[in-house]
Amino acid sequence: MEKLFETIFNSVNDGILIYDLKGHFLEVNQITCDDLGYQKDELLQMTGMDIIPPELGEKFIGQIFEKMNQGGGIIETMGQCKDGSLIPIEFSIRPIEYKGNPAILAVVRNITERKKAEEAMLNSKLAAEAANQAKSEFLTNMSHELRTPLNSIIGFSDILCSESFGSLNETQKHYIYNVNKSGKHLLELINDMLDLSKIEAGKMELFPEEFVVLDTINGIKTTMMPLAKKKEIDLKCSSNIEDSIIVADVLKFKQIIYNLVSNAIKFTNKGGSVTIGLDRSDEQISIFVEDNGLGISQNDQKKLFDPFIQVDSSLSKEYSGTGLGLVLTKYFVEMHGGDVWVDSEVGKGSTFGFSIPTNLEIKPN
Repeated sequence: MEKLFETIFNSVNDGILIYDLKGHFLEVNQITCDDLGYQKDELLQMTGMDIIPPELGEKFIGQIFEKMNQGGGIIETMGQCKDGSLIPIEFSIRPIEYKGNPAILAVVRNITERKKAEEAMLNSKLAAEAANQAKSEFLTNMSHELRTPLNSIIGFSDILCSESFGSLNETQKHYIYNVNKSGKHLLELINDMLDLSKIEAGKMELFPEEFVVLDTINGIKTTMMPLAKKKEIDLKCSSNIEDSIIVADVLKFKQIIYNLVSNAIKFTNKGGSVTIGLDRSDEQISIFVEDNGLGISQNDQKKLFDPFIQVDSSLSKEYSGTGLGLVLTKYFVEMHGGDVWVDSEVGKGSTFGFSIPTNLEIKPN
């Protein structure tokens, strides 16, 4: 039996120590000797404090007593080898009886490789965060640089479209209209990217103010009506609430609803319907946008709020966009302390909704 014990004791991949309650080593295996650089007879003349750096000794003793009072446990510390070098080790200790006397069994693992892996992961994480920060700053700067000439293109094409400086023939009108429309679409995409980069850089702020919800929704409905009529979509508002006043960031509130209504119209077939609805409690207001369009599978719903992703890549050929609308919607709602939800079925349409507090705190100037 002793031969079997000795074989097992010296065959495991971790160091094993047995020491008495005063810290003197009673038994050690070969792995312990190899890791620390001592001969077995040397270690058996030593105590636990001899293999711990002096500056960690007091802390290590305290941890030993704490774990033993709990019936055992794991301690991470540094081990000091015979040549003075240090290695990170993990002590797994438990009370035992050894040759009729109380003792402590410690399984000691050299965790140098694990610590190297953890450090590599941390360095990778820091590098990724730095790269992401640099990307956000680049997008912010790039977006500002792009918007300046683009606003000029849109402004001058608006003037040409108005024919204030002379009439245009039909071909010229067609070309100028396309320049103007494309410029405005590109500006929307750039603004979305700028908003996302601000959020990722932690520079997006809320500017709460009082406003009438229905006035805001009716304004968005009026803005979106030409797009709905073009597809013969019935765009309507369903509400029993009148003159409901809330405190929120009105620009972001408008953008949330605009994104949801725009998506609903975009993915609803000709002749369909889109309904904007709202409900209110004392502390929250809920808005939903319901359509009878394409619908979204359960699996694709999980990807809805991922940046730059459309749930079906084939849709990108037919429906333009960066895939940022719903991402920004989720960010803006959560900035208000609210939640976003979706209920959809393929072929039967979708309902996107959100709830936010009705009284966002206005910070003093």
